[in-house]
Amino acid sequence: MITRHPLGRQDLRIKRRDKVLEIGPGHDPMFRSDVIADKFPHDNTHRCGKVLIYPHQQFIEADGEQLPFEKDAFDYVVCNQVLEHADNPARFIEEIVRVGKRGYIETPSMLGELMFPKESHRWVILLIDNKLVFYEKEKMPGNYRNNYG
Repeated sequence: MITRHPLGRQDLRIKRRDKVLEIGPGHDPMFRSDVIADKFPHDNTHRCGKVLIYPHQQFIEADGEQLPFEKDAFDYVVCNQVLEHADNPARFIEEIVRVGKRGYIETPSMLGELMFPKESHRWVILLIDNKLVFYEKEKMPGNYRNNYG
């Protein structure tokens, strides 16, 4: 099992003057985010309610696989519980690395996917030998989606 560094979203060590982009915040963006990017602002299928935007935040409709920002436009990029939905997760990660100097990505654990499978998740994501490994849920051994979902 992996030990998280940082321990969680609330321990990201974002500096006071850092410009922060959050991709796909769901209904609960981080207050610290300066820019919120969401691909489906009018579709609440993947979140528990409407997109919440704080007054100091700029909202932009954008796909994480094709972000409309310059290289290194942000000091920090946050992507929490979004990568498992991506059509092309490799491209999504390339874009995060391109527009951000540092960042945080969080995805559901394998155990979480087994215990609480979500139809909208396309990928099971594992960290093996310091590499992210993506498995299409429909092609997983044992076809657990059909067995548990």
